[in-house]
Amino acid sequence: MRRKEPEKAENLLRCALKLFSERGIAKVNIDAIAAEAGVTKGSVYHHFKSKHELILGACQHYYQSWQHSTYQEIAKAKTSLEKLELAISHSVKSCLLDEKNRVFTFEVLTLSLYDEEVRRSWSQFLDTCTHFYIGLVDQAIKDEELKAFSDVRERVNYMLCTMEGVKQQAIFDRQVCSKENEQRIVDQLFKVLAT
Repeated sequence: MRRKEPEKAENLLRCALKLFSERGIAKVNIDAIAAEAGVTKGSVYHHFKSKHELILGACQHYYQSWQHSTYQEIAKAKTSLEKLELAISHSVKSCLLDEKNRVFTFEVLTLSLYDEEVRRSWSQFLDTCTHFYIGLVDQAIKDEELKAFSDVRERVNYMLCTMEGVKQQAIFDRQVCSKENEQRIVDQLFKVLAT
């Protein structure tokens, strides 16, 4: 990615992410991104060499946005256990209940099957999420707010896989990821880590 004017590049990434989330990556071209951003196609190419580079940039933008919003959310907590609960709740809201988010992450997962760079990018994000949750669980155990257990990584991985499974189920039954089911999903994911 060419970073000559960071704020313009960030705007292009926001617009690309928005369109990818609404239409799917394959149905969005450079012209559409330029139109959404209110710039010329040449301006897009000034910042990004290709659509592929824009996709990778949009992925990074998504990952950073998720991390930033999650850290803002858990900053409200008074205890380690509350941080864990807020992190799970925020993940459910942003990753499961937000339909556009589900579309984008499915698109990225699909691309990951065929594109090594996208797969590596998603893998790094997943690794970051895994370490984030392991840290929250370890701290809650250290603070004696959770009963100690030895398979923290395994349970965090299972919780994240469960979240992805719920997301997949929502393809066929949108009600699964409805506002009405939000607390039930949060409670079940928390139970994976807390019992």
